[in-house]
Amino acid sequence: MKKRAVRQNLADHDEPYGILAPMKAYDAFQQNCLRTKGLLSAYEKLAGGSGRNHRYCSDVLRSIIAHLASSIDSYFHDKVMESIEIFIRVKTANKQNPDLPKNLRDLILKEVSLPLLIKYAQNNKPVRSIRNRLEKKIFEDTLQHPGSIQAMLDMIELHDFWDMVAAETTELSEQEVKDYLAELVRRRNKIVHEGDMMRDNRRKHKLRVITKIEILYWIEFTATIIDIGEHVINEHMKSLA
Repeated sequence: MKKRAVRQNLADHDEPYGILAPMKAYDAFQQNCLRTKGLLSAYEKLAGGSGRNHRYCSDVLRSIIAHLASSIDSYFHDKVMESIEIFIRVKTANKQNPDLPKNLRDLILKEVSLPLLIKYAQNNKPVRSIRNRLEKKIFEDTLQHPGSIQAMLDMIELHDFWDMVAAETTELSEQEVKDYLAELVRRRNKIVHEGDMMRDNRRKHKLRVITKIEILYWIEFTATIIDIGEHVINEHMKSLA
């Protein structure tokens, strides 16, 4: 089959929610939410109305946990990269020695000279090539744990991110938000790296319990954190202009 025919065949069978279309970080997260709902719907159909077949399809719920953690990772990677290009332009405007955060400055200097960066930014030239180099470095790190997310946001001078998120939840403290996210990531790791199996003292294996109620909580928690996080980051970027 010729390449053109192959591409057309793929296009004809593309997912209905446009998985191949370019989109902003938050839009991509919303598409991931649709996929999460699809997995939950599949579980409900397989488990039956009373959940009588739960034991035979509980791994669908486990896949939702893994998908939620990956969605958080993907969102923050995309959002940071969206923000860095704007941040660099603001910070280098009419300055020969811009005051960039040390972690961002060190990362940039590994990829390109500071004078070249300033020249591109001040002449309003695309910094896409520079962004692409930074992206390769940034995407090497996993952005699921609260600490790693905060460290990445420090590069755009957004400090106390989790405190700001907690303030907008009105129900959770900063520590509770971070603890719940860390718990979600720990559960994801047990599923991905251990098959969600437990061992007793006699080295007998059994699956950890997982329920639909638990999954509904994690879905709501993840959506809330990203919704608020999107607002917090956007407001911060506006304040820089």
